[in-house]
Amino acid sequence: MSVLVGVVAFAIAAVAWHFAHAEAHLWPALTAAGVGLAAVGLAHTRTWTAPNRWGKRPS
Repeated sequence: MSVLVGVVAFAIAAVAWHFAHAEAHLWPALTAAGVGLAAVGLAHTRTWTAPNRWGKRPS
């Protein structure tokens, strides 16, 4: 299921990239994408390393 969600998110990002005309302003677009990727990565790292934050069952 998570692979499907990743593929859908990637498709949404591609459509957003196209309509934002990112190729006209490549460096600001790449910088914004990198900052967003880092923010999501840090949030997920913090969430997944916290002990039982939402009552998840141990694997």
